[in-house]
Amino acid sequence: MDGKKGAIIRIAVLVITTVNAVLTASGKNPIPFDENAFTECLAYIINGVCAVWAWWKNNNITANAQHAQKVLDRLNREKK
Repeated sequence: MDGKKGAIIRIAVLVITTVNAVLTASGKNPIPFDENAFTECLAYIINGVCAVWAWWKNNNITANAQHAQKVLDRLNREKK
């Protein structure tokens, strides 16, 4: 696992445990994480990450977009 993934996981766990601690301190029930809730939450997180990844990446679908990407790649190689 690279550093970025590890950092994201650590931050997510920190957020969950902080919310849990605040709920407990205010006298409310903490987040009930049983196996089913954890699986469902993980599925939502994976879906969100995939959606952001698909949106972020350059998806060259048309022939013109693919040609433009080749031209851009060639120009970037020439710069180096």
